[in-house]
Amino acid sequence: MPRVSEERYRSLYFSMNIPVALHEILYDQTDRAVDFVILEVNPAYELMVRLEREKIIGRKASEIYGLEKPPYLEIYEQVVKSGQPITFEMFSPLIDRYLIAAVFSPWPGRFAIAFTDITKYKQTEELLRKSEAEYSTLVNQAKDGIAIIQQDGNLQFANQALAMMIGYPAQELRGKPFLDLLAPECRQMAIQRHKSHLAGEKVPSVYEAKLKGKNGITKEVEFSISVIRYAGNPALMAIARDITERKRMEEELQRIQKLESIGILAGGIAHDFNNLLTAIAGNISFSKMYVKTQRDAFESLTDAEAACQQAKNLTQQLLTFSKGGDPIKAIASVSELVKDTVSLALCGSRVRYELYLPNDLWWADIDRGQVRQAISNLVINADEAMPEGGIVSISAENVLISQDNGLSLKPGRYVKLCVKDQGTGIKTEHLSKIFDPYFTTKENRSGLGLSVAYAIITKHGGYIGVESEVGQGTTFYIYLPASAREIFTVRKVVEEKPPCERRRILFMDDQKIIRDMVRRMLTHLKYEVEMASEGDEAIELFKKAYESNKPFDAVILDLTIPGGKGGKEVIQKLREIDPKVKAIVSSGYSNDPVMADYMHYGFSGVVVKPYDFDELSETLSRLIQTTP
Repeated sequence: MPRVSEERYRSLYFSMNIPVALHEILYDQTDRAVDFVILEVNPAYELMVRLEREKIIGRKASEIYGLEKPPYLEIYEQVVKSGQPITFEMFSPLIDRYLIAAVFSPWPGRFAIAFTDITKYKQTEELLRKSEAEYSTLVNQAKDGIAIIQQDGNLQFANQALAMMIGYPAQELRGKPFLDLLAPECRQMAIQRHKSHLAGEKVPSVYEAKLKGKNGITKEVEFSISVIRYAGNPALMAIARDITERKRMEEELQRIQKLESIGILAGGIAHDFNNLLTAIAGNISFSKMYVKTQRDAFESLTDAEAACQQAKNLTQQLLTFSKGGDPIKAIASVSELVKDTVSLALCGSRVRYELYLPNDLWWADIDRGQVRQAISNLVINADEAMPEGGIVSISAENVLISQDNGLSLKPGRYVKLCVKDQGTGIKTEHLSKIFDPYFTTKENRSGLGLSVAYAIITKHGGYIGVESEVGQGTTFYIYLPASAREIFTVRKVVEEKPPCERRRILFMDDQKIIRDMVRRMLTHLKYEVEMASEGDEAIELFKKAYESNKPFDAVILDLTIPGGKGGKEVIQKLREIDPKVKAIVSSGYSNDPVMADYMHYGFSGVVVKPYDFDELSETLSRLIQTTP
């Protein structure tokens, strides 16, 4: 299970206001469950057991209970092995409380328990047996719903909490068939359970069901059923706790787990795809140098190069989806980025667009791929809001943000973008939710587009907001911090003259097709090149060159080498040999933290796969010309 998933689970546990503990099953040499250990608890659990977290974590249940075999171990093992949740009623002598334990397994070998304290209701049950009249006030003050069901299935009593839960006046519930309050799919199970309870059969006393409110809205509830005597006759007392929020959180946990699995797959595909694109794009850009006089061939290669760029953008979206990493920032023209993104996003659409971009629009330090994705998501959202066609207006302006801006932005210079559509607008009650993951009002949509845009802009230190009115359309606005650096035009380094002194380059990549391509490129640029397919080989070549007084002028290292040392490990070894080594890190995982903060890890430059001839040449030339 990825660490990020575990962190998300822990965050959800700690946000719950009911006691939750995470455990791990311990097995003996014969693979028989013999104990379990407490791995984590939330603050509500500490309050329940009156012990601090530090005195609980890491202890075995047998130690806590003072028993050779901890109670309920068979149930917990069943949940871990089957993956199916179980809810049951228990008594804890440690805290002298009756509890409902909802047990589920978030990942293999471990189980979590969400506890509900029903001690008061157990006491209430006993009090009801003694005197309904004397303790009816206590029952009506309970936060959970309480009902007494006669043998004929009709309600004899319902407290105020149950009445409020389903939207009926309490007096209207008396005499009403209990089954009428349940969702149709839950009624047959309730009939069987209630018959078994009254017959004295051993059936689970706790089960989940759905209550149907007077307004038609259903609520997820957890029933605790017990047999009592009421007015001299057997009856059932049902305690109903609203678990709608808990069920929502459980579904969110499942979504997170699925999203993580899809994300890992997407990231792997994108990485492999970027390796292939590096070879394709690099060879195309290199080949164009030889066919400049052959117009048809040159134009065909230019079209293929443009297609590679679009494929590169697609893999960037996959990586952003899978990792959500920090942006790899570079100074860029926001105006040019908007023009390219909008034309591509609306290609083939019935929607027209109008651009209002001033000539003096400030540049920004951004991750072009990520910001392009954020803008594209907003434009696509506008397109979908106008199925019959219309106009989407995209405007930009330079703005100065003061200290008291009300937008949670740092004071300074910003580029403000507005994306305005002529669609149906967004309902007021939905406005606060549109950036939430999975929230959508459209059919067959994931609800991730706007949440991804929100995450990207936030990671750039910016702000994204929305204004909308039903029937009047919607406007999204983005604030991106403007660059403080001087803007200048970078001249592409396609110099074919040999340098004054022949430079030596060490290149490491596990893909032969990429090594061959880069060898041709660098040889063409009059560099002396040595190749390594993995980390140990690169370290050995670097060491020999350094000791023979023929050190490499620059090193290019692939970040990820399957089954071997990657760039992160290799650069540490190279710096031990030569602290002044000039190294470039390269990877198809553009969202890896090393790529975003390469200097922190000892690199002097970065080039993101897929790269072409000009990108590699410029990056290498800049690095070599800098003073270490």
